[in-house]
Amino acid sequence: MKSHPNVPKLIGYSIDKMLAVVYDLKAKYPLHHIIREDVALCTRASMAAKIGHILQSFHDKGIGIGCIESHSILLDQEDNIYFCDFGLSDRVQAKLNKINSQVTTNQGYGFWAPEWDSPYSKWTLERDIYAYGILVLELVKGGIGKITPNPLEYVRKLESSDAAILGFDINQLVKRCLSENPRERPKIGDVAEALDKFIPNPHQHDAI
Repeated sequence: MKSHPNVPKLIGYSIDKMLAVVYDLKAKYPLHHIIREDVALCTRASMAAKIGHILQSFHDKGIGIGCIESHSILLDQEDNIYFCDFGLSDRVQAKLNKINSQVTTNQGYGFWAPEWDSPYSKWTLERDIYAYGILVLELVKGGIGKITPNPLEYVRKLESSDAAILGFDINQLVKRCLSENPRERPKIGDVAEALDKFIPNPHQHDAI
């Protein structure tokens, strides 16, 4: 991937015993910290919407990120968002590109779409959409316990917890993101736009 304002410049890396990377970025903390902290719902929804719009800008160019979870997204001092994709992002041409090696992080359970298990699995943008759905649920609901090697169990806990928190329309969009049928998943931009409408307008009271 060429340079992008939401992807930090990779300075160096090491594969001795474990993967370690060095980015040109003064990161404040990973997105995971927001999930666990006492942060207002509108702030969480705003962050989820920003991430969605950035992801949609990649998808509009046929680029899939491939590693979307709260530990691989960093925020700087001004809360700008950066994806640390460990080299998985790539163009998806006619949905025929195939990932030859699986790259995960220590916290990476639960963010791979169900179709990943197929031995003939091919890389599609729909997998990003599935992972984004989980990320939205984690952000707005604060996470439900620790992510385990059983991703479906974790997703069910997220889906069942305080289902009305975002309203019916957004919940339905997020549930579609987690559909086992990739063709039923919405565009990430549609979810981000729905979240934009949920966030209070700071100038709303000024107009009254």
